[in-house]
Amino acid sequence: VPVLCRPCSSPMYGNLPIELAAKRDCMEEVEMLFPLTSPIPTIPNWSIDGIISHAKFESAKPLDRRQLEQTKATLKAHADHLFSLKDYKVASKAYDVAPSATLYANRSLCKLLLDDGEGALSDALRCRMLRPNWVKACYRQAAAHKLLK
Repeated sequence: VPVLCRPCSSPMYGNLPIELAAKRDCMEEVEMLFPLTSPIPTIPNWSIDGIISHAKFESAKPLDRRQLEQTKATLKAHADHLFSLKDYKVASKAYDVAPSATLYANRSLCKLLLDDGEGALSDALRCRMLRPNWVKACYRQAAAHKLLK
């Protein structure tokens, strides 16, 4: 049975599976992963309850600006990937994570492709509020109006 260690953690998210399970407060998964995971030095109480408590404590901390921007970029990349797979419904929900003009424009496009004219128009208008003269925002608004006839 392989032991999971810090170098094997995902470079995209930076957490081991046991940490992700603890953040979701999923004790069964933490119990299952515990014997397979090497102790993480940043977690002082290396026990199932200690891991979950540490995850809750870390989740409650506010993110600094750099971490927030990195998280937004990761989530946008995930949403873009879903869009490329033509999973517009899930991509639309994924774009909902952090409001920005680009994400509203992308979500508007998803809704256009799902024939949701009202939703597409709403997102296009939000996008225009953030970037009033952006050509893409104007185009999304026009496309939504066209869909709504």
